[in-house]
Amino acid sequence: MRGMTLVELIVVLGLVCGVLGLVLPRAGHVRDRLVVEHQTSEIMDAYGRARLTALRSGGRVLLRVATDSIRIWEFQGVDSILAWVKAGPGGVGVQLVSSIPRVVFGPNGTTMGVANGRITLQRGSVKRGLVASRLGRLRVDRSP
Repeated sequence: MRGMTLVELIVVLGLVCGVLGLVLPRAGHVRDRLVVEHQTSEIMDAYGRARLTALRSGGRVLLRVATDSIRIWEFQGVDSILAWVKAGPGGVGVQLVSSIPRVVFGPNGTTMGVANGRITLQRGSVKRGLVASRLGRLRVDRSP
């Protein structure tokens, strides 16, 4: 006799459902962590790009980090030119809370008028903090 009985099929399906019930919530947490880490990296890259743009141009540069976009504006005389733009963390469901939504970098690459500020990114139960110094440096705070 070949094949399986109905009882055996039901037992196997029950075991598969039990294993999936344990694995799927963990997979969601891992995905949230990866998305938050990627957005953290994007913001850190934008800070570095804005700082280098200010050093290269020898002028002031404005970095604006918002939920919808991350933008770098270059000041030339009385005009400002959009130098770089990227989608913000809100597009992938990451919440952004920032005490420093706008940062101006001076010609020497340091920030102007900003003391230490904080950016917090969160998706689901995963939270990551960034701390910006008045020198324009950004570091990841592992315990937001």
